[in-house]
Amino acid sequence: MVRRVADLAAMSKFYADALGLVGVGEEDGHVLFDAGDNGILELAPGGTSRAAPSDRYHGTSATLFRVSDVAQVRANVTRYGGKIVNEKIPLHWAELTYLADPEGGVLGAEQGYHPGVYAPEKFVLAENLEAERRWREKQARDEGRG
Repeated sequence: MVRRVADLAAMSKFYADALGLVGVGEEDGHVLFDAGDNGILELAPGGTSRAAPSDRYHGTSATLFRVSDVAQVRANVTRYGGKIVNEKIPLHWAELTYLADPEGGVLGAEQGYHPGVYAPEKFVLAENLEAERRWREKQARDEGRG
């Protein structure tokens, strides 16, 4: 995914600090972040800043990230210059928040439920359980590097 931005340094700081994305390097003046599941978010110069939309439907597109703590992401967003667009959208399988980065780009942060812990009565998609399994494996690998 490529996100063209007006202020590369400020936006890199936002994505790292507010969303917790891990930088994987720079290439030709672009900043690369690990977006999970073999995805890369590339911040590239050449964008323009605009006002954050008042609703997710007013944005032209949205990039959705699966996160382990959506409440923490909500707290971080305003702290680092972003805006909450739609605070809580309950789904059968997750809690979803839409936000805008400091330059008005719309993002989603989704925390999936575990069927036996958070919402035993809710329907859970198999791909969400698979994403959760992968995330837990990554956490275990990262802790082993300690």
